[in-house]
This record gives sequence, structure tokens and C-alpha cells, in this order.
Amino acid sequence: MKLYDLKEKAKKILDFLSEKFLHHFPENKRKPILFGFAGLLLLLIVLIPLSIHSLRAEKAVPQNGAVAFSIQSDEFFISSEPDFLPEFLLERQSRGSWSLQDIRPFWKVPGNTALWTEQIKSAVDKLMEGIP
Repeated sequence: MKLYDLKEKAKKILDFLSEKFLHHFPENKRKPILFGFAGLLLLLIVLIPLSIHSLRAEKAVPQNGAVAFSIQSDEFFISSEPDFLPEFLLERQSRGSWSLQDIRPFWKVPGNTALWTEQIKSAVDKLMEGIP
């Protein structure tokens, strides 16, 4: 079948439908009205199945308010303790008393009290300046 034949058949069908059903309308308005009705019919053919599908989907939802999918509990609750904190590990055995080798780096023999007073004062000043 040629394209020209299809056009002729479509034109004959449109003319028949416009004469049969649209004879009350003026000649120049019949085809636009016919295409409008065809578009409306096509729209209804698409909307009716979509609305039926949405009604069925609403019926599938439980009526008691239960959720149809599950959510992992760790998404809602904060864990009892953050997992990024390191555990406290002792690097050596704790002892009841210090030995002389342990004390020696930190011990200074007090001799000149004015010198010690100045060192303590400068240490306290440095400490206080470092605090915001």
C-alpha cells in the first residue's frame, strides 16, 4: 500500500466521521473538533489504567500504619559508645614507687632560691600566655 493510498483512506474516514457525527458544526470546525475528541479519548485511555493502578497500590499499603519496608536500627539510634575512641593501653607495667632513674630527668637540686623563683615564674608566665 502506498502512502498516497493511506492518506486518501484517512481522509475518507475523517470525512465520514465528521459528516456522521459532527454535521451540526460548521464545515471548517469539524476536523479540529474531531481531533479534540480523539485527544480526549486518548487521554482517558491513558488516565483510567493509571488511576486503577494507583488505587491498587493504595490498597497494598497496610491500614494499621505499619511500614512496608524495614529500616536498620543503626540508622535511627546512636551507638552506646563511639567506635573511633581508642582503648586505654598501658605501655609499661605500673609500679607503686619511682626508681632513681625515673626521677633523675625531672629532679633539679635546689640551690639558689632566687634562680629557682625566676624559673618558676617564667614557666608560669609561659603557661598562662599559652592559654587562650
